[in-house]
Amino acid sequence: WGASGGVYLSNSNVPMAADYATTVLIEGLVHPWGMAWLPDGRMLITERPGRLRVAKAGVLEPEPIRGLPEIFSSGQGGLLDVAIDPDFSDNHRVYISYAHGNMVANRLRVARGVLMDGALKDLEVIFETSQAKAGRQHFGSRFLWLPDKTLLVSVGDGGNPPLLLEGDWIRKQAQNRASRLGKILRMTRDGEAPADNPFVKDLTADALIWSYGHRNIQGLAWDPVSQRVWASEHG
Repeated sequence: WGASGGVYLSNSNVPMAADYATTVLIEGLVHPWGMAWLPDGRMLITERPGRLRVAKAGVLEPEPIRGLPEIFSSGQGGLLDVAIDPDFSDNHRVYISYAHGNMVANRLRVARGVLMDGALKDLEVIFETSQAKAGRQHFGSRFLWLPDKTLLVSVGDGGNPPLLLEGDWIRKQAQNRASRLGKILRMTRDGEAPADNPFVKDLTADALIWSYGHRNIQGLAWDPVSQRVWASEHG
């Protein structure tokens, strides 16, 4: 049994891979979580403890990006995904997601700032989850830009039992359409709900919801051939 109650197979039950090679691309990172390419060929990389790093041609720049907000870094929480604006070449905007708060009350937030002179300037929070939660599990937090320049953000269900919220297992919030937990949310670049979101006219639902009933999505990808979004549930 694992720490969260899952059953794990021993190595004797898992076929061992063979005939593979590994290549080290970048050294010196501490728990990298998200990456985004800049137009000049550099890469932005988040480190979950709360640093935004820059790498070019496999070499990590020694100083992290300045100007980040206060971040709750514990367990699965910390500085999570990073994405650049679809019009980055014109506005130099960078989006980050992160856990904010403390062990007894924390939320997932999305903020954006202007990348200039090694710092995120004019930082503003454009989104946060509607409920504060306890613990350090299931923040989700993957970004995906759609072709119409709206942004998908995954939000985890908040954690495994026995973690509670409002007197019941927190994971049940994934089915609560008034909650932002356990969802994929679709928003404009300002954090607003697009007019064609599926529940935008439902007064009992959060207007940002694009898909609900999720555990902890940490992978999102756009397939331009089928024009579908693919998501992977962590765990």
